[in-house]
Amino acid sequence: MKQVRSIILGMFIFLILASPVFTKAENRETNFTAEPTLIPVLIYHRVIPKTSSLYDYTPELLEEHFRYLKKNGYTPITALDLLEMMEQPEQLPSKPVVLTFDDGHKSHYTEVFPLLKKYGYQATFFVYTNAIVEKSEKLLTWDELREMWQGGMDIESHTKSHPYLTQIFKDESQEAYLKRLTLELRDSKHILEEHLQQKVDLLAYPFGWYNKTVEVLAVQAEYRGIFTVNWGTNLPTEDPLRIKRRVMENTMSLEDLKTLLVAGRPSIQVIYPEDGATFYGAPEIKFKITDSRIDTVEIKVRSVIEKIFKNKDGFFIWAGLKDLNSGYYMIVIKGFDKENQPFTYSWGFEYQN
Repeated sequence: MKQVRSIILGMFIFLILASPVFTKAENRETNFTAEPTLIPVLIYHRVIPKTSSLYDYTPELLEEHFRYLKKNGYTPITALDLLEMMEQPEQLPSKPVVLTFDDGHKSHYTEVFPLLKKYGYQATFFVYTNAIVEKSEKLLTWDELREMWQGGMDIESHTKSHPYLTQIFKDESQEAYLKRLTLELRDSKHILEEHLQQKVDLLAYPFGWYNKTVEVLAVQAEYRGIFTVNWGTNLPTEDPLRIKRRVMENTMSLEDLKTLLVAGRPSIQVIYPEDGATFYGAPEIKFKITDSRIDTVEIKVRSVIEKIFKNKDGFFIWAGLKDLNSGYYMIVIKGFDKENQPFTYSWGFEYQN
């Protein structure tokens, strides 16, 4: 990182866009030989008596999920536990799950925290610091966050103001954008550390939007683990800078929850687009699944869903994206393995017009 800081701004951006970020996960991939443990990470938002959004949960519905986890032998661990256990996978429980709650809503203290204590669970709360105040009826306070942390909860960063991190304002220079982005990432970490008197190592991207520029600056801000909203379960060998999380929706049934928890991970070789890449035209999607018995999958990009087939060369190729608007696009691949068990895999790219 010292070398990155020493180069001039123009060369820094060139290197960011031209080079992938390499992590220790890539080196561990071939060394981990035991049957891997699947690690789902779930994202909840507000927990309120009367829901008004797809992402709101009632306390009763959240407790139903907790009961399901308890009945089926799942062990909730924190996001920080996950990062540390990825170094020593043998420390993972047999059926781990990471519960995360985003944005710092008051209900995380009044509803979620008591439920977690009731079930003996731990969870991670990703908060953006502009939302934390001294007194509030709708948002968490610093005293409440400190109590939750002292009660065994994990408090981590969700930036300062919860912006779309890849979005450059109108008439904003590249230099000004990078400075603003750096402050969003760095200052939120320092503010949390100052108020909670604890080290903050993790970041969750607001809305899940990221690209290589954002990722490199997050590493420069000294985050050791970064959480996306890309779908799928995680492996102990997961890239710690691109941990997958699934946003929970209140229309999901317990059967849907079960599928999220057990969904396998196919061995996919992503050809194009590379995860976190930036494009100025709609890319053709190309990937390969090493299991030769899988010849059909479903691809989903935002509202576009289509079934695609493997070609004679063993590749899946899809060019169904048209008329894109600027933003982050998650590519979701779904299918079934030879035992008819579901699998999910996803990655994403940023499009700028």
